[in-house]
Amino acid sequence: MAAGLAAYWLLRPTDEERIQKQLSTLMAALNLMPSEAPLKRLHQSGTAAECFTLEATVEVQGAGEAGSMQGRGQISEGIRAARMTLQQLELDVRETEIVVDPSSDSAEMKLTVRARVNADPSVALHFLRLQWIKTNSTWLIHRVASSSPFRRVDTPR
Repeated sequence: MAAGLAAYWLLRPTDEERIQKQLSTLMAALNLMPSEAPLKRLHQSGTAAECFTLEATVEVQGAGEAGSMQGRGQISEGIRAARMTLQQLELDVRETEIVVDPSSDSAEMKLTVRARVNADPSVALHFLRLQWIKTNSTWLIHRVASSSPFRRVDTPR
């Protein structure tokens, strides 16, 4: 019994690994392929919204009204609207830095997200700060903010 408990303790994922997994879930739910069925688009919107706390806020510079949302409901609507109007969205995380608070109930993540919309040859780079809160042993995003305005970069495909 003690050996099993020790093995669990040593092999269980760290908070950083749990946050990375939740971020991967979010990115997978936000990515959109041109042939994606409408019901899948709707389902993925809900999956993405579940990565946020009920009181979450999003403030992304340079994204207009769509870049400012408060509450999971408004975030869910924004994600749903984007997924229903865009033809394609490719997001990938380039760099991450995670700092978990010593209390292990909150964390801050700095990351660079590369976005390509509707097969546009240029990409947008977003430098974001995410605040995470652990609720019922699940890490959820509480705040998203730009650490600088997004940059558009022309890249060959």
